[in-house]
Amino acid sequence: MYPKQITILDHALDMLQTQHIPYPVDTETAAKVVGVSKTTLSQAKRSGRLPYQHPFEGGVTVVEYDRKSKNKDYWKISFKKST
Repeated sequence: MYPKQITILDHALDMLQTQHIPYPVDTETAAKVVGVSKTTLSQAKRSGRLPYQHPFEGGVTVVEYDRKSKNKDYWKISFKKST
């Protein structure tokens, strides 16, 4: 792995351990974190299927629409562990 990849993985692990990302992120970032396409999030927003839930090993990722600013959508992401 390249150092940049390790840094990104460390950052993702920190986010997972805190159970949420403490600030809204744009659609591209949200899609990468959750592991879905940008289109999937946009379609969920248009069809009213929010908050969007995506399973991951050990729980579910919940993506909620936050706002639109400067022609970009922003999302809040949280992680719920399975019990």
